Amino acid sequence: MPVRKLIENASFAPEALEVLYAAFDLAWEEVASHVGPDPTAITFARERLAQAVLSAARLNATDPTQIKTDAVAAFLSSDPTER
Repeated sequence: MPVRKLIENASFAPEALEVLYAAFDLAWEEVASHVGPDPTAITFARERLAQAVLSAARLNATDPTQIKTDAVAAFLSSDPTER
């Protein structure tokens, strides 16, 4: 499932969705180099990162920087290739 659709399907207000999209984009910039060039791995990692963003947003859905920080920490604490 495309990342934007995954985030969009979560139950957040439209203004919160914009925060989540921004947090995801910031987080992806930080973790993309940990994933490698394989398109399947990239797709999987982006979905895992989106899930991490959604989990972080449940604690604070208004601060994209904090959501990014929490999501990156969760993402990097697990194996990026683990399915």
